[in-house]
Amino acid sequence: MSKMKDIDRVAEYLHEVCLEQLDDSIDWAIDGTHLDKLEGDDYNQMKKAVMTRTIEYMLNWLEANPSTEIDFDVIK
Repeated sequence: MSKMKDIDRVAEYLHEVCLEQLDDSIDWAIDGTHLDKLEGDDYNQMKKAVMTRTIEYMLNWLEANPSTEIDFDVIK
């Protein structure tokens, strides 16, 4: 298996783990706030909004803190 396929396989697995972890962390983070009073569709919409905003913060951090560029042609 090529290095790129290995990277994709690991990344696919980790994104599922991270989303599950983020979902659990949102419940913990909103505890004691007015957000934990939401129910049903409002709760689900809030949770999706928090997850989306969190991922945006992560992407912004990556853009502001670039590491060494990965040359994917070398990894293949």
